[in-house]
Amino acid sequence: MTELAVTSASAALAFLVLYGAAVMFTLERIADRFGSALLPGFLRRGVVLRFVALAVLVLVGLVVIALPDSPMKIIASFSVFIVGLLLVALASYWTWRDGSDVLRMLKLAQSATDPAQAVREILWRALERADVVTVGLSLRTFERRSPARADLLTWLLGHRVLQDRDWLTTEILAAELEGGLDEAAAEAVREPLMAILDGALRREQFDLVYRVTHETMEALRLADPFTTDHAQLVTDVGRKIWLIGDYRGTAPRKASLPEQLEYVKMIYTIRRRDIWFALLRRKYTEEVDAFVHFLCLFADDTRDNYNVYSLYTDILMDGGRAVILSVDALRDLANSMRWMRLHELAEASGEGAPDEELPPLEPPGESMNSQFLILVAAALVTGASDDDIAELASTYGIYGDRDFIRRARRHEGVWGYDQAKAALERILGR
Repeated sequence: MTELAVTSASAALAFLVLYGAAVMFTLERIADRFGSALLPGFLRRGVVLRFVALAVLVLVGLVVIALPDSPMKIIASFSVFIVGLLLVALASYWTWRDGSDVLRMLKLAQSATDPAQAVREILWRALERADVVTVGLSLRTFERRSPARADLLTWLLGHRVLQDRDWLTTEILAAELEGGLDEAAAEAVREPLMAILDGALRREQFDLVYRVTHETMEALRLADPFTTDHAQLVTDVGRKIWLIGDYRGTAPRKASLPEQLEYVKMIYTIRRRDIWFALLRRKYTEEVDAFVHFLCLFADDTRDNYNVYSLYTDILMDGGRAVILSVDALRDLANSMRWMRLHELAEASGEGAPDEELPPLEPPGESMNSQFLILVAAALVTGASDDDIAELASTYGIYGDRDFIRRARRHEGVWGYDQAKAALERILGR
């Protein structure tokens, strides 16, 4: 019986040594896949209790040896062996499972001395292995609005060699747009999204450009409420597609195959119109004000007159009928239309380079005059006073121009012409 007890105690000790070897192997694997910064936390949380349990079993085996021979000693010896066998099997499995669980490792990283560095190490090692799942989970470790997340993305996007991996930028995009964009998220994602979009445009990775543009604009279409941060992101995406440079200076963006860039511009224009229709359905004046304000800034920066003119018409006619255009929005539109008209006149006089290959269908500036009549009609629908109309006329640059009505008669068929004409005759005839 004593020999049996010695054998079971020896087996318990062997199980303890075996588990120690399994732990060493797991630690080596963790250090290789996730970094050595996680090892202390892993040992504390995932190993110590199991190791202590096996050590206690060894002590129990030694106690069993000292017991007098009896049937209970045989049962105790067999129990020590069976429990030790089960315990080492389960402990080894649980330790291996925990050491392979990416989410558990990321939680350990968050409790490390330097969480940001620990997550960076996990992310970098995952990039070396092209481990898409681990990269995606690492990007979501920190809350989207937290400075730690912004620092992580800035660090990652700063490695230009990594930006050649389309799957990486796709994972970043998915992580940033996941769960929709509220006001704080729209502000938080701006810089990483613009960095991704600018990098893709510079390398002419138009498949990636299309995806960034489409998914960002779709997230903005679904944003409710739609705030100034959302409107600014809409405009920033457009500026990045149309222009190269920064606040110190810009120039029109060009591509080796211009048709590819034009296609992306078309997609952006369509998605921006979708955003307008979403705002139109909700009928909140504050949302429309934000959208219009930044749309006018886009028009001033890019001089994309053709597409902007079309959207301005939709805004004025649909927004006027829905009575959701404030005087501030109308003033922004009138000011933008004034500069678009002056740009047309400058092109016609040879002072500016024409932006369109096709000749205009109307004399320079007349398309804007027609649209201003629609703007006045929309203002009247919203209850604007004569003083408000006078301010809009002054903003557009025709206040005091009594000849404007005569020239505007060619636009007699536009929406709200009669009401706009009557109001302008009162204002301009003062």
